[in-house]
Amino acid sequence: MANSTVASDIITDADTTNIETFIDVDMTSAADIETQPISWLWPSFLPIGTVSILFGEGGEGKSFATIALAGCRYRSHSTV
Repeated sequence: MANSTVASDIITDADTTNIETFIDVDMTSAADIETQPISWLWPSFLPIGTVSILFGEGGEGKSFATIALAGCRYRSHSTV
């Protein structure tokens, strides 16, 4: 088996007083982020091009709503 090193080994063996040398993260201020218009599949409820979660108790119609939205999208209806 090849000799491998994982991040936890490096950090454990490192001088933790200088941890910045092991972490390379680019930070962006929220003030520097430009807004973009949102395209909606279902206006004010379901944006296009993002990850959304549909949740609720069993039997509330989550599957039905998902299938209805997919059908509308498939048939080229712009919204529900």
